Amino acid sequence: MPLFRAMILAVAASAVLVPPLVAAEHQHVATTGDIRIVHAWARAAAAGSDTLVFMDIENKGAADRLLAAESEKASRAEIVGITMQDGNSGAMPLGPVDIAAGETLLDPGGMAIALRGLTGDLMKGEDFGLTLQFEKAGAVELDVEIEASDAMQHSHAGHAH
Repeated sequence: MPLFRAMILAVAASAVLVPPLVAAEHQHVATTGDIRIVHAWARAAAAGSDTLVFMDIENKGAADRLLAAESEKASRAEIVGITMQDGNSGAMPLGPVDIAAGETLLDPGGMAIALRGLTGDLMKGEDFGLTLQFEKAGAVELDVEIEASDAMQHSHAGHAH
């Protein structure tokens, strides 16, 4: 009888613990209106430095514009284009960006959100909040997962939501 009781307790515990774990897996999807943000990630970086945030922006409706971004983890945030000069990458401020119907990628080879003057360390495996402001869809709050300082893609790259 004690073995049976232990099995019942284990099943009951898993019923309570598994749903929060599954929910946590999908916190990296955020939506507002026709805009859906998936797989937001940044590279680990030290306080006082800068880092870039990358993501997939899916627009299921009419064209919109990404106006701005902000996070408590940085003194300021700006939309940037990634440039290459003499083998070195840089970031050039872009200002508001049109988000056409379909998908827009903010990735290491194109555009990103630059977080300037980090207010604390960004450690691999942690996450932080970021708010994006769209012209039509309004504000969307999302969780940004922190990857290794040399990461070139999100650890969930290739998996669908």
